[in-house]
Amino acid sequence: MGANTSIGLVYDPNKQNLKSQCSNLINALKTKYDIKVDRIQYSTEKETANWITVDNPDNAALNKFYSEIESIFMVQISLSFKSFKDNAFSTVLRIIREKNVEGFLLDISEEDIIPDYSESLILEAEDFICSMVRHIYKYVNFEYGFCDQEAEIEYSPKDFFNLGYSVYSLEFIPTDLSLKIKKSDWDITGLNERK
Repeated sequence: MGANTSIGLVYDPNKQNLKSQCSNLINALKTKYDIKVDRIQYSTEKETANWITVDNPDNAALNKFYSEIESIFMVQISLSFKSFKDNAFSTVLRIIREKNVEGFLLDISEEDIIPDYSESLILEAEDFICSMVRHIYKYVNFEYGFCDQEAEIEYSPKDFFNLGYSVYSLEFIPTDLSLKIKKSDWDITGLNERK
């Protein structure tokens, strides 16, 4: 169908450092999912007219990127990994930087994780995503996370917690001791009611 399943992690830029957050996220994905960073594209201009592209960055190129990240406005990192039902797939990690909110969006093609939209594959994909976010939570501090079809970061942490209702299929809420996962009335495809 061509849609993406989007996983978002949102944090308060006044509490967290983008350089360490991004580095920790990439390292978290490398340690468990053996990801490869295929490409980094970024712009140091708000209009994003001049994209800088680094293909197959080595550790030195990644470290240079991390050192410059605070002056970067738009970022897309292409990742590939083999970790869902032995299927290799590519994803795009975007860094979102807005006033009072920063976060990461990881977009996975639904065709790669839910090829036939069967209930069993949807449940397996949701379990995989929940497991992945639990793992990331060990490395990355975030105020809230989410997963849904074609989702975007729309709310600052304060606005999100003041809503009083679910706006995403899966919501990940850090607590003092663990990561609470809330499931809404619809699954991650946005097409079906949760059973």
